[in-house]
Amino acid sequence: MNRIASQILSAALPLTAAAALLAGCATVAHEGFSKADADQSNALDFHEFATSAHERSLNTLDLNGDNYISAEEWHAAHPTPGEADEHFNHIDKDSDGRIERSEALLYLKEHVGFGKLYKDSDYSGDGMLQIEEYRDAEPAYLQLHLLSFKV
Repeated sequence: MNRIASQILSAALPLTAAAALLAGCATVAHEGFSKADADQSNALDFHEFATSAHERSLNTLDLNGDNYISAEEWHAAHPTPGEADEHFNHIDKDSDGRIERSEALLYLKEHVGFGKLYKDSDYSGDGMLQIEEYRDAEPAYLQLHLLSFKV
């Protein structure tokens, strides 16, 4: 292979790798969207968006797999007491020492930062997130869960 052809291939390989990476990201976004779209409407309402964030929190925090976040599991993620305790107690509305699905969803739905992300991501203004809007919001959205917000 001559030097010019070699240089062209060398330049093309990073572009090919970047295209593969972007295609992989699009696939991940589509899979996340499809999983969150409980009613298969091809759009996420706010409840589906919040439920998906809660599911990520469970995957991160629910160490024993019982679908609750106990005070012990919360403290494993927050080794320093104080503000973490206040945050847990704020979410645990019935004060039973664990965060249930309904409590987590209520907290996420009422939190201004989470609602703002949803509203800002809905650039069509129709009150639903389409796949394109979800994909655009995904980098910030994937970082959101119950630990993301201060009380």
